[in-house]
Amino acid sequence: MTLRVLGIDFGTTYSSMATLDPVSGRATVLRNAEGEEKTPSLVYFGADGTLVGTPAQNIMLEDEEEAAWVFMAPKRYLGDGDFVRALPDGRVVTAVDAVAAILTKLREDAEALHFGGPVGPVVLTCPASFGPSARDALREAAARAGLGDVRLVEEPVAAGHAGLRDQGQRLGNVVLVYDLGGGTFDAAVLRRVEDGYRVVVAPRGLDRCGGEDFDRSVYRWFDGAAREEHGRSFDASDGSFNSPVLRACRMAKEALSSKPKVTLRGVLAGQRHKQDLDQATLEGLIDERIAATVRLSKDLADAADRRGHAIEHVLLIGGSSRIPLVTRQIVEALTEPRGLPEPLRLGATDFAVAMGAVYALVALDDMAPSAGSPWRVRAPGTVFRDVDAPWCPEMVVLPRGRFQMGSPEDEPGRSNDEGPRHWVEIGYDLAIGTCAVSFAEWDAYAPRGSERYHPFDHGWGRDDRPVINVSYEDVQHYLDWVNDRLGLTGREDRYRLPSEAEWEYACRGGRETPFWWGGSITRRQANYSGDYTNAVKWLGEYFKRTVAVRNFVPNPFGLYQTHGNVLEWCEDTWHKDYIGVLTDGSALVKKSSPIRILRGGSWNDDSRNLRSASRNWFPSATRLSWIGFRVARTLIS
Repeated sequence: MTLRVLGIDFGTTYSSMATLDPVSGRATVLRNAEGEEKTPSLVYFGADGTLVGTPAQNIMLEDEEEAAWVFMAPKRYLGDGDFVRALPDGRVVTAVDAVAAILTKLREDAEALHFGGPVGPVVLTCPASFGPSARDALREAAARAGLGDVRLVEEPVAAGHAGLRDQGQRLGNVVLVYDLGGGTFDAAVLRRVEDGYRVVVAPRGLDRCGGEDFDRSVYRWFDGAAREEHGRSFDASDGSFNSPVLRACRMAKEALSSKPKVTLRGVLAGQRHKQDLDQATLEGLIDERIAATVRLSKDLADAADRRGHAIEHVLLIGGSSRIPLVTRQIVEALTEPRGLPEPLRLGATDFAVAMGAVYALVALDDMAPSAGSPWRVRAPGTVFRDVDAPWCPEMVVLPRGRFQMGSPEDEPGRSNDEGPRHWVEIGYDLAIGTCAVSFAEWDAYAPRGSERYHPFDHGWGRDDRPVINVSYEDVQHYLDWVNDRLGLTGREDRYRLPSEAEWEYACRGGRETPFWWGGSITRRQANYSGDYTNAVKWLGEYFKRTVAVRNFVPNPFGLYQTHGNVLEWCEDTWHKDYIGVLTDGSALVKKSSPIRILRGGSWNDDSRNLRSASRNWFPSATRLSWIGFRVARTLIS
């Protein structure tokens, strides 16, 4: 690749950048104009001009009053449209303004010092916990900074690329990335595949859980001791943190990664105050936050197990992962119980995300842009949630492809409405829910006692069972709620129901047989009723109700229970055959028709109705105990 690829790790505390060495084929870290590999992520919006990084930091440290002109850690406020920073001269700046200034510096330094011309494709990393509004704000800042061709990659995914590339087979084939940085915690599970690496469980993260938060915990402890001894606080007159003292707290925390005890010092109204800080005290201040990161990592490892991807190693990334407590808790709760080796840390821990951002581009062929072609938003097979919250559906990215929709005339159990068989092209980036929407997800939208529709579960249980007794109209209200929460209302990439063609493409998982696994079916493979055509009798239990959404193995695309359990609403209105239908994956909708198509068969159906090509229909107001749905999204570049 001859393009000037730029990987940017935009961090809460520091930002760094990397590019691809054309000789070695390895990512290399780039220095900024100050000769640093890490640029402090803060901006000084002075009356006479704007400074970024160390120059801004120096002004603030030399004169505490200048801190009023500094926007620190703007990454924390991306996506919060209501947050602004008021400057002493009356100007107001937003997080996007500050981030754009930081990214502009990085771009200008890369072009002037390393590329000798405009940058090419830019891979910009973000936390897994960033929702659509925060990602849009980051893209806006990148556009203002003159970064035209930008692709966003989650930080733990980028770090995983760097780790798997750097360590080779030492990490095995499945690795859990534990990324504890300056402002956020992120985790992801990646699997080595033939053409690179793929995410097998949706990355997850925690906001406001990183080195900056640990610094503030130390600051409050130190400030509390000063108050007791002197009756005064280190805080500035406006109640904000004292910048030199906060910096001293950060340095003390970092020193405790290799020393048992350090001494904190600060000046309070002309008096010197000092306090010893040891590792045990620090660990007491941050223990619960570290424990939360380990619990989330364990949840992710368990989810990978359920998908058949047992982790083989844990990779530690991010400066805050150096804290000894991190390794101890991971060993006790995660690696030791599973018989895994101790967690591994890369030598270039601080730059793994920036370097991995470059590898994320070059590792997969379909990520490499050619002239005039858009970049892939996420690689096929990637599992993700738009926000790390239980109400947000888990999605998987499908590969683009072409398939024959419908059934051959000699397929057992076939109906006439399944023909004529025809080719359909899914020529766009499409994500589908890995599972039918569960009661837990629906109840987050419509809790008991709310004015929203709360469907009956027949006493079968809620939680991870598919929501049932929901009509097409009910589903539209749910989708409106999800899109509103994610800022996707009215957008091309909003959550929606799949078209009938998209549903069948996803169901088949690249196969042409009646079921994705072959030509016959048993109750050990799906939840259904009668044993008729295609079935092998008496194998497996008939549950006579729904089962959990992940009760059987997923298909080759990563989708659970595309055969059986619940019928799933599609966007199309009913049409009696495929004569004159669309062939580009779009839904065929006649506004005058109240009848909608459903697919997949249910616990109440015989096996012939579970076939990939089988079609069903009901009026859009229908609510039944065997009807549910899963969601879809078109992913835009």
